[in-house]
Amino acid sequence: MNMMCEKCKKNPASVHIYKTVNGVAETLALCAVCAAGEAGVNLELSMEELFKGFLGSMFAMTEQAQKEKATKEPVCDTCGLTYSAFRKLGRFGCAQCYEAFHPQVEASLKSVHGATRHEGKLPNRLSAELLYKRELVQNRDALRIAIETTENYEEAARLRDRIRVLEKQEVQG
Repeated sequence: MNMMCEKCKKNPASVHIYKTVNGVAETLALCAVCAAGEAGVNLELSMEELFKGFLGSMFAMTEQAQKEKATKEPVCDTCGLTYSAFRKLGRFGCAQCYEAFHPQVEASLKSVHGATRHEGKLPNRLSAELLYKRELVQNRDALRIAIETTENYEEAARLRDRIRVLEKQEVQG
């Protein structure tokens, strides 16, 4: 079944024009005569002109996409929640939002609380021992990450030395 031209409604449509206006995709099915008058569509393009136009539009789309990505705010791929919407709501839309907004949330926590993990209060009589154990565990975790994940061997050596100092303090104390 042949589709008829949407403009003149007399001839069969042989040209399909696809465009997006304000985020809404539109398709226009036109005959050759109406297409020639619509937005200067040239039906007598050489293969060279067609190829140049195609490549030019691909590069333009790539550059535009890169500009949009650079200025675009973070969005959760799973639920579609934007970072600004999260800030207004005060809660995530799904479990994957934690990963999608991790850099922004971590920066906010650090600026508000001074740290990115909850330390809690310690009783005065236990504080020195618990602080020591906590520092030892944190250094061991950081050492493992420095070696296995980031392969930052200079940091790993610094952490190893700090752990040795802490372990000597435990033996002496």
